[in-house]
Amino acid sequence: HGDVIEIKKGYYFTFLRLTKKREVNEADLVDSKYQITETVLGKGTFAEIRLAYQKDSQQQMAVKIMDKKNFSMNGTAGGGTNYVHEINLLRGIRHPNIVRVYDVCETSKHVYIFMPLLRGGDLFDYIYSHERLDEDEAKFIVYQVLLALKYLHDANIAHRDLKPENTLLVSKDAYSQVLLTDFGMAKAAGQKELMKTMCGTFQYIAPEMLAPGVRPGQTLEAGYTTAVDCWSLGVMTYAMVSGMLPFSDEDGSPHVLFAQIKSGNLDFSAPCWRELSIECQSFIVKLLQVDPRVRMSVDRAFKHPWIAKDEPRLARMYAQGRAEPSSADRTPSPACSPQSAKRPVESPARKAPLTDASAIPMGPPSKRQRQP
Repeated sequence: HGDVIEIKKGYYFTFLRLTKKREVNEADLVDSKYQITETVLGKGTFAEIRLAYQKDSQQQMAVKIMDKKNFSMNGTAGGGTNYVHEINLLRGIRHPNIVRVYDVCETSKHVYIFMPLLRGGDLFDYIYSHERLDEDEAKFIVYQVLLALKYLHDANIAHRDLKPENTLLVSKDAYSQVLLTDFGMAKAAGQKELMKTMCGTFQYIAPEMLAPGVRPGQTLEAGYTTAVDCWSLGVMTYAMVSGMLPFSDEDGSPHVLFAQIKSGNLDFSAPCWRELSIECQSFIVKLLQVDPRVRMSVDRAFKHPWIAKDEPRLARMYAQGRAEPSSADRTPSPACSPQSAKRPVESPARKAPLTDASAIPMGPPSKRQRQP
């Protein structure tokens, strides 16, 4: 097209294509391999997760769809979310307790991340449906999360948004395998490099990620390490065994919540704590240390009596994929009394990502909006 040929005596011919170059429909890039259904599995500020099929095998899977208009040229969005980092990290991660990526398709308008379809839902819904979990089952979940964090932290990767909503279950059965997901805020840093972006989810954010005048997505002066994930695991453990959140914005004000987090004061006065072991409480306390230098690391968590005394049994259960309950098993009583100063997991205290201005009411699972 546009070539010019000269023939003797000054005759020139210019070749012009009379038909337009075929415009490829960007949807064809995805539709040739996958069928994406209208079934929405989860929806958040920057992404939507739908049920999909691989056309050749008819294998069901989940697809995370991100609209690129919500992201800047380098792939970032509010609160530290970065789809480019997420894709690059997940492509290089291989661990049984971390959701793997089957395929990534990127068009001019969207990014599609195809992942396994896990039918157990997320840990938040599981806690919600049971009010609170048996201590031994919670321990098995914590053990698996520790294995995933060990893998990440050894590679100097911080998840930075660890919470029940980002912990998926393979099945709805007790003692299910769990997998971490949503690495949109994850960060790979050098061994001695500090991370400085304020990001995460209100009720699970570590105190060193909070600073006066610093808003979500902005830079902190002091910085932090992978220890922020250990704090989040402490909040998760407290929520699993008690059905309560250790820190909550009672009046809807994040300033009240942040003050509670920075104080690190924990309430173990509710009746349900009398059924839980001293080792369990100690494990939570050591994870929820305000000073990250004192806070229990992943390696130390494996050596804590709550985990260490049952490690052989937990390892067998993990390897065999089936429960081997402890002799101390018993059905837990309902969640801690709503009269407690701390808010029940099932009450209107939906955990909001720091990209939002205020907490989102959480309500029943069917009415909650996830943050993929």
